[in-house]
Amino acid sequence: MGKNIALNLLETYIAGWKQNDINAIIEPLHNEVIVIESHGPKYIGVSSIELWFKMWKKADSYVKKWDILSSRYCEDSRSLFCEWDFECVSLNKVYAMLGISVVQFRENKISFLHEYKMSTAPYIWDGLQLTSN
Repeated sequence: MGKNIALNLLETYIAGWKQNDINAIIEPLHNEVIVIESHGPKYIGVSSIELWFKMWKKADSYVKKWDILSSRYCEDSRSLFCEWDFECVSLNKVYAMLGISVVQFRENKISFLHEYKMSTAPYIWDGLQLTSN
């Protein structure tokens, strides 16, 4: 499959969300896809993605930014790992986060996508005591 094809499939998926276009979103997805969002919801199958998108539109949601910052591909596992910078609006509230996705492929389609977000923005450690949130 290769990194270029894998990255192109993910970029097509992301472009669909940026365009708020369900056909573009599901085009690179395997029918039995599993998508797990960074805040927990798990969607199984294209029909679940379509229902999610209907709810997304009902909330007047849209993606303001979803930029891939870096990516690595592992041919042995047919997996793509990428860092991203994401921002969206939903119900008039802005959500912004940095994160990473683990993406797996089957039959030249995205079959699994699990997103993880950073809990806080990165910062330069000042050498003093570490704190936790």
